[in-house]
Amino acid sequence: DDRFAEIVELVDVIQGRGGRVVFVRFPSAKRIREIEDIMYPRDAYWDRFVALTDSGSIHYADYPALEAIDLPDGVHIDASQRAPFTQALARILVAGGHATRP
Repeated sequence: DDRFAEIVELVDVIQGRGGRVVFVRFPSAKRIREIEDIMYPRDAYWDRFVALTDSGSIHYADYPALEAIDLPDGVHIDASQRAPFTQALARILVAGGHATRP
């Protein structure tokens, strides 16, 4: 709770100065996700956290284009997937009103 409050305060400072904050939960492979779901259930951590802030949020599991990215070691995006991942994330940011196209 203290850490959440600290981050919410920092978000407020950034946004109070005209900045935009968007938290992005990057993909994890199935086995890693299973461990994360046990240790850090989404509803107790991610969902609770983003509900406390006025920032934007993107969780990869909500977007098939992000969830489909190849993660050879379970957590890092394969070099061949950098551009497709970045393009998918950019489209999601723009569609969600978190960013505009240059």
